[in-house]
Amino acid sequence: MGGFGYMDKFTGKIGYVMYSENRTQNGIRPDMRNRLWRAISLWKEGHLEKILITGDMVANIHKDGTSEKNLFLCYMKKYAGVPPEVFVFEQQSKNTYENVLFTSEILKQREITGPDCLLITTASHVGRSLKCFSEQGIDIDYFSVDARKPLMISGNWWQPDIRILKKWEELLYEWGGIMVYWLKGYI
Repeated sequence: MGGFGYMDKFTGKIGYVMYSENRTQNGIRPDMRNRLWRAISLWKEGHLEKILITGDMVANIHKDGTSEKNLFLCYMKKYAGVPPEVFVFEQQSKNTYENVLFTSEILKQREITGPDCLLITTASHVGRSLKCFSEQGIDIDYFSVDARKPLMISGNWWQPDIRILKKWEELLYEWGGIMVYWLKGYI
């Protein structure tokens, strides 16, 4: 599901650690924020029993001994109304393949099967994630947090549009990821 990155212990503001150069204002990637809040929303509606956060960076320990994981859990309880026991953390992975590999181990340890799970990720990332889960022998359902309406062709189709470049960037990133994962035997 992507990861919670950090919480400023003085302001209580949540930020996210970037895995790429696609940053928005203040370094927060909306796709990761959307994954977390959608999972919380689904939990509150009774659709989820646990929320597994994979590839997160909340294991960081501050000089005063406090951890971002504890700050995150306190924040979630106080402001989102989600008790700490709802969250399960996988804190080793650094990419999609490792997200799936380490998540698969957690699921097997807890005797949880694919049909009991819901992958929450971005629309452009669903394909590669599902292929990685399939390679681990897990058939999992998914929920996309950012399904967008397609760009429409208008009367000024010939004019440059920055949104098109952004779409190509996302597409090429995923194609590259799929090719690398295929070459490495991950999918």
